[in-house]
Parts: sequence; C-alpha cells; structure tokens
Amino acid sequence: MSLIKSALVLVLCALNLSQEFLVRKSVERLNSEELLDLHEALQNAVEDNSSKGYASIAAYHGYPAQCTAWGLKLGCSVHGVSIFPQWHRLYVVQMEQAFHEKGLTIGVPYWDWTRPLVRLPGLVSQLVFTERVSGKAKRNAWYQGQIVIGDQMIRTARSVDKRLFQKYGPGEHTNLFEQVLNALEYKDYNQFEVQLEIAQNTIHHLVGGRNKYSMSNLDYASYDPIFFLHHANVDRIYTIYERLYGSGRINSFDVQTFIKPVYPFSWETNPFNITKDQSKPKSTFTFKHSPLGYKYQDLTLNGLDSMALQKLIKERREKPRAFAVFRLNSFRTSAEIKVQVCIPASNAGTDNYCEYAGAFFLLGGPLEMPWAFSNPYYFEVTKTVQRMKLPLDGNYRIEAEIYSVNGARLPDYFLPHPFVSFRPGSEDKDPPIQRSDVTKDVTVRKDVDRLSREEVVELRRVMQNLQKDKSVEGYQAMAEFHGNPGMCPHPTSQDRKYCSNLGQPSFPHWHRLMIVQLEDALRKRGSPIGVPYWDWTKLNTSIPLLAADPDYIDPYRQVNLCYNITG
Repeated sequence: MSLIKSALVLVLCALNLSQEFLVRKSVERLNSEELLDLHEALQNAVEDNSSKGYASIAAYHGYPAQCTAWGLKLGCSVHGVSIFPQWHRLYVVQMEQAFHEKGLTIGVPYWDWTRPLVRLPGLVSQLVFTERVSGKAKRNAWYQGQIVIGDQMIRTARSVDKRLFQKYGPGEHTNLFEQVLNALEYKDYNQFEVQLEIAQNTIHHLVGGRNKYSMSNLDYASYDPIFFLHHANVDRIYTIYERLYGSGRINSFDVQTFIKPVYPFSWETNPFNITKDQSKPKSTFTFKHSPLGYKYQDLTLNGLDSMALQKLIKERREKPRAFAVFRLNSFRTSAEIKVQVCIPASNAGTDNYCEYAGAFFLLGGPLEMPWAFSNPYYFEVTKTVQRMKLPLDGNYRIEAEIYSVNGARLPDYFLPHPFVSFRPGSEDKDPPIQRSDVTKDVTVRKDVDRLSREEVVELRRVMQNLQKDKSVEGYQAMAEFHGNPGMCPHPTSQDRKYCSNLGQPSFPHWHRLMIVQLEDALRKRGSPIGVPYWDWTKLNTSIPLLAADPDYIDPYRQVNLCYNITG
C-alpha cells in the first residue's frame, strides 16, 4: 500500500512540475479554444492601463524613450550586441506573464517563418473574431495594435512584401530558412548572434513595409502584436542553438555584458518577479534548465530534429562557398541593403557587369541604442557567383546599395565597403606547395640599417633611374597603384577608386604584391638586393638614412651627391 501511495505522489509531483511551464505552440496548430483564449487575453491586456498592460510592456522596446545612454533618452531594447537574444527572450516572457495573469494557460505561440509561407497566421490577419459567449463578431486585437502619441491614438499597419511568400524549386530552401541555417552553422556564439539578428530583421521589414507605425520601425515594432509571435520563434531558434552547442563560445570581451542586469527588467517598477530575478543575461540560458517558466512543444526546424540538423549543417560545411562580408553598425533608421556581385566589363570604357545577389535588412529608428556588431555579417553569394560561371575563389567583387524603408537611396558612407570571403569545403585540401632548392633567382631583403655603403649607393642609383622613368613601368605609375588618382576597377572606368585594399583581410597580400612590383623594377635596373626592410619594432628607431638623408657620399668618387626625394 505504501508503494502505491509513493507512486501516486510521484505522479502528482510530475504533473505539478509539468504544469509549472507555459507551453509555447505553433500559432498554426492551435485549437479553437486556445485561439479564443488568446483573443481574450490580448484584449484584456490592451484594456489594462497598469504596468502589466500591453501598452506599458510594448513601451519597453522603443517609444516612448525610457532608458538613457550617452546623455540621450532612448528606447531600452538592445540590438547589434551579443545579448540581443537574451533581452528579447526576457521581453517575450514579460508579455507572456501578462497574458497568463489575464487567464491564458498556454505560452505565447510562435510563428514558424522558416517554413514556406503563403499567408500571415489567421490569428493576426483576420479583422474580426467570433466572441465565445455572445457569438458576435468583435474587433480582433491581434490584427492591429494601438499607439498613444500625445492626445492621438494611432493604429499599427502592415504592408506585407510578396518576398515573404517566396516560391522555390525542388531541393531548395526559402531565403529565410537559408539564413537561419547559416546562423546555426556557427558554434561561435557571437557569430551566430549576428547572423540570427540579421535573419530576423527580414520579417520586420517584409511585414511592416514602408509604414512608419509598423514592424519595420524599431520605435513602434512592438505595438503590432505579431511582434511577439515573431520573437517567440526567434527565441525558439536560439533554443535550438542551445540544444546544439550549449552556450557556445562567447568572446571574452563580451563576458561582462552577460553578468550585468538589463533594463528595464531589473528595475523595481517591473511587476513580474520572474524577469526581474533573471534580468542578468547569463541567467536566461536554457540549455541546462528552463528558468523562465516556459517550454516549446516542438523544437524541430522546418521538420528537422537535432540529429537531422547536425547532418545538414555538416553537409553544408563540406561544400566550398562564397560570402560577401559586411561590417555593420547603427544609423538610426531601418534599411534594405541590396547586394551585387560584379566583374570588370569586357569593354574597359563601360561600367562593370553586376548581377543581383539578394538583400538583407537592418532594423532601426530614431530611438535606437547606438550599436556596432563585434563580428562581421556573412551574406552568401555562392549561387550568384556560380550563375555567373565564375570560380568561387575567382576575380570578382561585391557592391552594395543602401535604401531606406521609404525607398530613398542612402549615402554609401553609411556602410563600410564589403569584401569577398571564399570558404573552402571542410574536406578540401590545397595542392602540395612546390618547393625548389634553386636559390639563384631568390631576392634577399636586408635590414635597412645594416646595408653596406655600396648597397646603399646602388639602391639610390636605381631608384633615381626608376623615378626618371615616366612610362607605365616607372615609379610614378607604380605609386598610383596605392592612392591618387584612383585606378580601379579600371583606369578608364567612370567611377574609379583607390586600388589599395585598406581594412580588408587581403591587406597583407595586396601590399606584398606591391613590394614585389617595386622590387622587380629595381632589380631590372641593376639593384643587387631586394627592397630592404625597416624594422620599426626596435627601440628608439628613426627614419632610415637611406630615405632621410637628401645627400650622400659616392664611395667610388668620394663626392657629395644629391638624392632626389619625392613626395
């Protein structure tokens, strides 16, 4: 008998534990009662003017400004930093708890936009719903939100872009699913965060469109209730990442960010203890347990469980690919960045030939916190390069144009110029390096402070000859490679830029070739050695006499000669 009682106690405990969690379900799989519960919970939250009401919680994200940074009143939401997933995880829980107090017994449902879409979820796209008790049609609060600005009440709007309902061929994925897969390929948490945040911006832009009071404006996005369905799915993807990698590898300089409480959840005015007590980002990790009172009914991604995802990710890593690499930062507005792959035109007198590779989006607004990603954003261009019949590691470059949500072109200087990153497949191996013992053609570079007098005079002599050469093989022509007058992509192109690639990964390689170019010219004119190096890492270094002294003594004639210094 005692064994039966013990078993009953265990069963009851298990039931109680299961009831502690609010279960988040797909919005497309809710039954009619759950949908009615959601209608009633949101309507009650909208009518609640307290700190537990919809308007008060919506204000956490952007308008009206409640946080202070750099002496400015700004919105409290964080973007472009490593704790973006954790802040928004707390935010969805905040609204979830408000609904729970209004009688909702499930969690905030998620809208799985990684699956092919043909419409918005019915919960948010129908203007009215049928009330449970009266059977009458009533305005659907999920269809449109309300924003009080001064003495005006403004309703949110949507202008859904047809790109949200993308058609795709056999064996292909939607662009949104591809972006999420790209994010999940990175075990490095900081890189995953960048890729995930940019991916979710796509939903903001394609749902909100050009409307000011919409999902595409950071200041007002949270007033549209679809925001919380969307961010429940963003959090679900982050939860899948946690199942795959745990906390991932977090950059050491970001560790402090994870142990500081985030606003406004840490404020005493927060009416929900669950988010106040867990307001440090590190407290929100769910890979070991669920500290925030919810769990997901389904953690598959587009039908793929963890094992299938790991297999797909491994297959993707094995293939060679090409990416456009962007350094991104805020400019206090939302934007669409259109990406092109370009090659020099066959006719030097015409513009380059470019093909459109796709677009990505930034979410912003006047009240956004300034930000700059610590890691670059990788935009895949593999299919475009292959369509152009170019090798993935071939000679092409990336161009980008920036547009505001209203369609206006934004200045190019808003965005550092992107560059190409070729990523060999994980199974690819470079051919063995061909080595030779022959050294007769090897040029020796010496320390400039240890040159003999004869070597110095020969270097000065050949440099003078090189400077006098006004042809395309002369010093002036080579110097133009680096700066003025811009010679790239072609000397006769209409829009020319400097050829040197400062701030890019190939900086050392480009400048290595530049030195070899000069070296070959000097050797051709009789230099006995290569370009000497100036070791400026030594203490008390100064400009080498080879370049600093306008006069020198010819050791053969024992007379002072003037060295022609240019520049």
